[in-house]
Amino acid sequence: MKQKVVSIFPEATIREAAELLIQKHVGTLVVVNEEKHLLGLIQMRDLISLAIPNFIDLFKKKWTSSMILACWKKTSLKPLS
Repeated sequence: MKQKVVSIFPEATIREAAELLIQKHVGTLVVVNEEKHLLGLIQMRDLISLAIPNFIDLFKKKWTSSMILACWKKTSLKPLS
């Protein structure tokens, strides 16, 4: 169970939500009204989906041997095959 609960008001911007998630090191914000009643949740993945709609699809693609996964100073950029 999480002990650290961070809340935000629904009037906050997406940028404010992202900054709060990063500053507080949490993955979810509780959205509350002025009376502190729960309105909903916003997760880091919600913000990622807004910024990069196909984010999950990037992980579903098959990686081929010709794709660069890492590169060091002396790594050749010639295809591996």
